[in-house]
Amino acid sequence: MNYSPKHNDKGLRILYAILFFLTVLFLMINNPQYRWLYLSLAMVSLVAAVYLLLSFELTTYTYVLNAKEKSYDFYVDKAVGKRNSYVCYYPMADLVCLSRVDNGTKARLSEKYKKIFFYRYAHNLFNPNAYIMVFKNTGYYDAITVDLNDEYLSFINKVIELQKIELDTLKAEYKEAPAE
Repeated sequence: MNYSPKHNDKGLRILYAILFFLTVLFLMINNPQYRWLYLSLAMVSLVAAVYLLLSFELTTYTYVLNAKEKSYDFYVDKAVGKRNSYVCYYPMADLVCLSRVDNGTKARLSEKYKKIFFYRYAHNLFNPNAYIMVFKNTGYYDAITVDLNDEYLSFINKVIELQKIELDTLKAEYKEAPAE
């Protein structure tokens, strides 16, 4: 199942519109004594606006859950313009935490999982539907921030339940197997 969140972050659009406006405003100020300062401020606001535009508005993420034999794989496909590539891959069996992002989430996860790295694969910066998925990796944990809707979240929860059932079945089969 694939899901591509919509670009609907009005706060972010207002932010980069203000930065573009400040660029024009700083370029229009005609003060010879502080011209260097206004040109520097114009360049900083222009670079910030273009960065926000490219990183959040012109980038599209697609979350892919692929069924693979008795398990599922989770991919994130990043598309910028006509180029797209998979930026991460995790087996769903390695998922250790799925929770909504709030103010203390990063600190809580850093305390719980000592060696954790955070990645953001969401193009809505101020989104109330942002979730964080923590996957175990070799010797550390990866936490990725994603934008999910209710339908895709319920599908992920079903996959988690299926994975737990499958893991429990494998554990039971392993315990019942005769020792050789």
